[in-house]
Amino acid sequence: MTPINIPPVLADWCSQRLGPFTVLKTYLQEQRDSQIWRLSTEAKIVYLKAYHSLIKWGMEVHAYENWVEALGTQAPRALAILAEPIPAILLTELSGSTMDCLKLEPEQEQILWRSAGATLAQLHALPASQWFGVPLRDGSPLAEFPETNPVSLISSSLEAWLRRGVNDNLLMADEIQTIQHALAIADVFAGEEPTPCHGDYQPRNWMVTQSGIWQGVIDFEHARWDLRMSDLGYWWDRGLRERPHLKAAFWDGYGTLGKLEQRQLSIIRILGATGRVIWGRQYGDQATEQLGHCVLAELSQVSIESID
Repeated sequence: MTPINIPPVLADWCSQRLGPFTVLKTYLQEQRDSQIWRLSTEAKIVYLKAYHSLIKWGMEVHAYENWVEALGTQAPRALAILAEPIPAILLTELSGSTMDCLKLEPEQEQILWRSAGATLAQLHALPASQWFGVPLRDGSPLAEFPETNPVSLISSSLEAWLRRGVNDNLLMADEIQTIQHALAIADVFAGEEPTPCHGDYQPRNWMVTQSGIWQGVIDFEHARWDLRMSDLGYWWDRGLRERPHLKAAFWDGYGTLGKLEQRQLSIIRILGATGRVIWGRQYGDQATEQLGHCVLAELSQVSIESID
């Protein structure tokens, strides 16, 4: 009998690789790039991840085959990889739960955010690329002509979101000025190298034991060559804007940012906030849209210029 919800071709592949197994849990979330099953074998617990997109499969497989080893035991390992007929990967399990699902004491949270910073620093310390963007499994760029200039990379992204926001009348005059100012000082990214980035580095992908011990990071399907500040901007405005002690703990682990890096991070946050305004309106997510407006108000031209 085919295990529930697993396509027969994948069930056969898993049996060949693992031997007999049972499905412990199925993760079939809407608007996700993959489907995940938690499997039990005679020897261990593993995860089967199947992808709707060969591109996402290639991004994650490239990360596991080239970057993840640097994290040691702080990330899963790829046990088997399948390209056709359904892109899939079998992964080892990190014990525990994702950090966003746990209720922790403040002291535990600080320790974990420090560990999260240190783990990301390990990833960002890997050798740089010559281009920015999505890698295929073999390491070649998805784009025919990938971006190599970090200033152009950030400027083009800001310009695209600004254009959409103005055309759809979603941005106020002072918000437009803030975005335009970010564009004007985008040269603070000059010289930044393409860095291995996780792409979704936040508590929902951080594994922690019930007793509050750091285990590592999962979900590399968004991994790409990017500006390292992009990895630091994903979590900044999601529940931490009023919790500076956790930000401080993260920087203790990652390494303190200099003034230039702080400006870079502010620009990344402006880019993310503009995207939230537009995405939130498009999908009827008022909370996301409002968060974007709040961040743009916080990161006014004056606040950026105050970083000397």
